[in-house]
Amino acid sequence: MAYNPKTGKGLGRFYSAEHRAFRAREWRGFRDTFYDFFRWLYLYGFMAAKLGCHPILMVKAMLRYRWMVSYLTAAHMVDRHTMGLRGKELRYAHNQFFSVLHNSVLGVRDIILRDKNLRPNSKHAAKLRENTVMFDEMTPHLIMM
Repeated sequence: MAYNPKTGKGLGRFYSAEHRAFRAREWRGFRDTFYDFFRWLYLYGFMAAKLGCHPILMVKAMLRYRWMVSYLTAAHMVDRHTMGLRGKELRYAHNQFFSVLHNSVLGVRDIILRDKNLRPNSKHAAKLRENTVMFDEMTPHLIMM
């Protein structure tokens, strides 16, 4: 059943239309629920290892760029896309999402290290900026034309 935002039906007892958030987690059996929590820890551990090396820059980035906070909810996004999956399908989905989020976390880390607004007087950041080509989402299309 597809989700109806007016009635909040379609996700059963897990979702409330008034709150726009899940009320409870889906129980998938002990093994799959434990695996799901393990993947949460794995993702947040990876984010902490890669982005936690620069805690001051992370705080500055979150205060300057509002979109940075959305990376903290990455595990919730994965939860929404793995609802109803169990067994091998759940494991495959988590591996695929982690590969996408892995690349995103490394990209965010590289952007933060090179950001002129966050590190204006850093010689190391200036050296990294010299070797980096920054472009927006439209540039690949223009290059291929």
